[in-house]
Amino acid sequence: MREIVLDTETTGLDPFQGHRLIEIGCVELLNRIPSGEVFHRYLNPERDVPAEAFAIHGLSGEFLKDKPLFPEIADELLDFLGEAPLVIHNAAFDLGFINAELDRAGKQALGRDRIVDTLLLASALWLAWYLGQIPFVHGWITAKVLALIAYIVLGMVALRRGRTKSVRAAAFAAALAAAAYIVAVALTRDATPWS
Repeated sequence: MREIVLDTETTGLDPFQGHRLIEIGCVELLNRIPSGEVFHRYLNPERDVPAEAFAIHGLSGEFLKDKPLFPEIADELLDFLGEAPLVIHNAAFDLGFINAELDRAGKQALGRDRIVDTLLLASALWLAWYLGQIPFVHGWITAKVLALIAYIVLGMVALRRGRTKSVRAAAFAAALAAAAYIVAVALTRDATPWS
């Protein structure tokens, strides 16, 4: 089974207020194991990068000015994604930006039906644990899963605050999202690889 873990960086929070995609990173998973195939591009947003956004990802307008425009890489991105499910943390944000760029480039939007949102998975797992819906016998697994989710969320917050360079941040965030997804799938199938 082929899946793509995906993360983006942007000039702001809303593509409908003129903010643009400035970086996209994808990691291919085959049977939930990274294959070594990646897609990574910086993009020229054709606009300034606000100080608030720069403080998060460290990507400046000066750095991005000689990078390709999204339409120049759109076909290559779509070829890499293929028809694979897309594993994304906070998918509404990333997908909103990608689809806005695809629309500007005259391409078809990516369907929400192929998205696995690790933020929703983490939220559902936490809520199920909080409400006591995960059986006590799996309590030790739950504790480890919740610790991993907390680590992932804290790691992504640190990454988004510019604590590391953007290329490494995108790869690390993608790897963490993949880890959350793998753990969530294993937990829902009553797998116990953590014993």
